[in-house]
Amino acid sequence: MSPYKVLQRIKTYLLTLSVLVLTACGGDSPSNPPPSVAANSPPIISGEVSSIRVGEGLNFTPTASDPNNDNLTFSSEGLPEWVSFNTATGQLTGTPLDENLGSVSSITITVSDGQLTSSIAFDLEVMKPVYFISVKINGMDEYRDMDVELSGCFDSQESSTCNESEELETFYENGTFSNWQGLLKGENFEIKIDRDPARQECEASIENGIIDYADQIIDINCQADPSAALFDKSKLHKIRIIMTADEWNRFVLDTERARYSNGDANGSVTPWNTWTHSEVYRQVDFEYLDEAGNTLESHTKVGFKMKGNTARQWPEHWYQDFENGQENMGYWTFKPRRFSFSLKFDEEFDEDEGVYSCIDASGEPAAVSEHPCNNRIGKDLDEVPENDGREFMDLEKIYFRYNRDDPSYQRELTAHEILNSLGIPTPRMSHASIELLITGENQLYGKDLPMTFNMGVFQMVEQVDKPFMKRYFGKNGFLFKI
Repeated sequence: MSPYKVLQRIKTYLLTLSVLVLTACGGDSPSNPPPSVAANSPPIISGEVSSIRVGEGLNFTPTASDPNNDNLTFSSEGLPEWVSFNTATGQLTGTPLDENLGSVSSITITVSDGQLTSSIAFDLEVMKPVYFISVKINGMDEYRDMDVELSGCFDSQESSTCNESEELETFYENGTFSNWQGLLKGENFEIKIDRDPARQECEASIENGIIDYADQIIDINCQADPSAALFDKSKLHKIRIIMTADEWNRFVLDTERARYSNGDANGSVTPWNTWTHSEVYRQVDFEYLDEAGNTLESHTKVGFKMKGNTARQWPEHWYQDFENGQENMGYWTFKPRRFSFSLKFDEEFDEDEGVYSCIDASGEPAAVSEHPCNNRIGKDLDEVPENDGREFMDLEKIYFRYNRDDPSYQRELTAHEILNSLGIPTPRMSHASIELLITGENQLYGKDLPMTFNMGVFQMVEQVDKPFMKRYFGKNGFLFKI
């Protein structure tokens, strides 16, 4: 090989070696620095559990993480024998027994990433098996409240003996509440709804039981009471009132002879005395009808009386009959006037309903022809003790009002609806069509019985009475009308 070729090969070799060295070292370019090694940080752990009750299941897992996302393992010290430990998660589980009561364990849980560690330390005390009852209230209307009573032998961690008593709590909204003291495991308890929310009925899922090794939540579910359907304003309700002709005459006689000032029968009587005030309940039968006129619910021997002050009027309208043939031209007869009245379903008729009777020489009710008797015979009705506590759709009384000042029959109803929507204690109202059926075997004022009268549309009003007050305020003491 010639000296020239040898020299060329040496140059090529040196050039290749230079390129390889520069490539391996990155040359002198600052854009390719050597890789850095991240520093290891210790793991983080937190959490504690300070107490557990006898019989209560322990389930505690500390919160742990690692800034470097390293795999973690756990270890522990000072665990009581009834506790199990999970080295993968740090979880503590177990249930203390009666013999563990009062024990205090100093526990340390350590977490490691393989190089560095962190720890938490806490004391775990085993306490008395005092457990608590909570209520979960569902469906209570806005602006309402209710009273719930829990009875049992109440206990606490500090007391040496339990105290047998009843605890009444008022709740103002839906939710879960634990307002009562605790009860020792094995103790009996009873829970009852002492007062429902106004116009609602509530039911507890459990009414009594025995405390176990766990806190207990009892559901209380509320819904509208049966009276809500009666004040449904989306329909016209239909009601039939059935009264005998004799009882109608007694009602008219009471109206004519009663005196507003003191309710006796000794006041001055005139043929045109229309502003009278009788508090005597006359007796009717009651039927609540569907749209087709079929009876949905009925009650016999219901109390009936006229209502109102200045709105009272004579209950009969007299007129000449021009509709039943020429032979009746000029014949005077009657039909009932529209007047406000009330129905009382629990009336026992234990007062003297014959107080306004006209009497004969022997002092017995009799058909006296002169005014104001007009041959109407009063009667003291037989008592009906079985009516005590009777209700119709959860109501003891209903008030029916004819509205003489508002032909639309909407102003008062709308005002009541607004007040009710704001939670203000206000009677509910709806519209009802009233049919009066007067029955008997002969005639009344020259017309054959029975006679049916369409009395028109009335406002059906919830009665403000003692049950109304108790549902709203928990008391049914004196109720004053202003």
